Amino acid sequence: EEKKLMSITTESQGENIVCLAPKCYSLYNGNEQNEDIVSLVNRMKGVSEKKANLTTNDYIQCLKDRCNINEITNNQQMKTGVMSMINMEKSAPTGVHSKMVLLSNGCCASFIYGI
Repeated sequence: EEKKLMSITTESQGENIVCLAPKCYSLYNGNEQNEDIVSLVNRMKGVSEKKANLTTNDYIQCLKDRCNINEITNNQQMKTGVMSMINMEKSAPTGVHSKMVLLSNGCCASFIYGI
């Protein structure tokens, strides 16, 4: 069993990562120029990974082209004692993120209004 330092442990390890927004990233090994990508982890907040069928190439395309990929998710909702199934369209990987500012050197800084 691996010992944890301050209750922190490594979830996954890989050579490359594409981070589009918090809780929306793809971890992979390989080189995107040679298209020899081995996808390790694809994470999207609020979208089922198994039903979406998104690949690491979708994340790379969103990062380069600043595009959105919309996916339909099915959720169960209860209102006044009646259970219903609703379909919602969500932007799965998106290159648009409103909580950070991209600096000229490529780093991200927290968005603080008025500064």
